[in-house]
Amino acid sequence: MIMKMKSILTYLLTFLISIPSLAVSTRADSLYSVQHFKEAASEYELMLAEGVNDEIFYNLGNCYYRMGEMPQAILNYQKALKVNPQHADAQANLMLCLKQAGVQVGTTDELFYTTWMKSIVGSKSADQWGNLAVLFFAIFLVLGMIYLLSKTPLVKKWMFFAALFSLLTWVVLNVFAYISKERFYSVEHLVAMKQVLLYESATEVSKQIGEVPAGTILKFDEAFNDEWVHVVLPDGREAWCQKAQVEYVKI
Repeated sequence: MIMKMKSILTYLLTFLISIPSLAVSTRADSLYSVQHFKEAASEYELMLAEGVNDEIFYNLGNCYYRMGEMPQAILNYQKALKVNPQHADAQANLMLCLKQAGVQVGTTDELFYTTWMKSIVGSKSADQWGNLAVLFFAIFLVLGMIYLLSKTPLVKKWMFFAALFSLLTWVVLNVFAYISKERFYSVEHLVAMKQVLLYESATEVSKQIGEVPAGTILKFDEAFNDEWVHVVLPDGREAWCQKAQVEYVKI
């Protein structure tokens, strides 16, 4: 009886703590539904102060998209995907924004099997690949046990090859989990918040080698100082740009 009362009190306390955030969420959604996008964005920003959430970043991206602020929309869709790489709506809206902003998405001469491999790895999160790897390792152990205990040559033969296949699959899944983790969590990205001028070195007197439009997603390489950062462009080229023109995809 005492344990039951404790559970009820814990539930009530959790519910009471969640009431403020639920109220903010409802208010933000209501403002968005009546097309008060700027006010809705402010409410979603307040929610992020309490903790990151892929849906909040997604909703915030929608607000900025509706206001025509493509770089901010792209930034928040990227953040949603950093929290949850499997957020299909955020991925679709991100691609739409990049297209409307006239931004290059990736290398144009990428080989078909590279694109194919990226799509496979990107189909699941690092945790999902990891869970599958654990499952196949468990299968490998079970098959290995059957192989050791079996007295029938045919069964031992089949168990050996099945166990070998499970082990190889376990290795591949672990590689996919590592790549997925590196892609979404370890690699830092930047978003061009305005048209960004690119230079050969970390100084404005160096040769200007081009520019990228607002909304371009750049891979962070290294920082030179508080004013300059070295980036990798979607086509693989490297350049320097001013930090004030880009924003980190940080959560």
